[in-house]
Amino acid sequence: ILSAMMFGLWTWLKPEKLEFIKYNNHRYHIIDEDSMTCEIAGGNLNNSIMIEPNISFGDHTYKVTAVADSAYKDSVEMRSVFIPKGIQRIGDSAFEQCIYFTTVNLPNTVTSIGKAAFRRCVSLSSVSLPNTIREIPQLAFGTCLNLQSISIPEGVASIGLDAFIECLELRHIDLPSTLTSISRGAFWSCHRLDQIHIPASVSFIGEYAFFHCYSLKDIYVHATTPPAITSIVNAPGVTFHVPAESLNDYLNDMEWRKYPI
Repeated sequence: ILSAMMFGLWTWLKPEKLEFIKYNNHRYHIIDEDSMTCEIAGGNLNNSIMIEPNISFGDHTYKVTAVADSAYKDSVEMRSVFIPKGIQRIGDSAFEQCIYFTTVNLPNTVTSIGKAAFRRCVSLSSVSLPNTIREIPQLAFGTCLNLQSISIPEGVASIGLDAFIECLELRHIDLPSTLTSISRGAFWSCHRLDQIHIPASVSFIGEYAFFHCYSLKDIYVHATTPPAITSIVNAPGVTFHVPAESLNDYLNDMEWRKYPI
């Protein structure tokens, strides 16, 4: 009985994640002992960081499968990071405000990008996203001031709240045929964006999605059924282009009729 009580007490006191220091002074958390997986949690802020796919600790070898929440947030010393195959999750704010990042390449093992993961990476100009992700979350690339073009891969179904807010230099974006929703303020203040094609699969466009996009002139909406909207643009001179066979449906919609079609 005493042994059972002690085991129960140990289980109750056992931390969810064990932190330890790798030889090169990176910090890691064990995610799961059974699967021998861990996440990198920061440390060793050189100009260039290479995340190792596996690490050794004691007699065990762990697979590195995630970058922890806020792992390298505000790491202004960092210029670049290599993210290897095997990484499945980029945590919330993992690289937020890494102001000297210029490129990000995510391997096709990544299935999840956290909120604000690359927010305020103001030098970021090139992003390669894998077709294994299913959403672009809230503020993921917000205030990436130098980002000029991005292709959202097939498989992504939603673009989150303020996902690309204040990407002032964003001129071109490709949206996938799997996309169903664009959230509130997703492209707020993308000043250089002059046109966008919204796929036929989109059924919802959130409020303020394209507010303060002052260069925006043409929005091509390919849905035959008008997506649900409220106020999505405020720049003057924007023209909406819709399928000819659905023109009357758009003109009869309480919200869409407010815009030039």
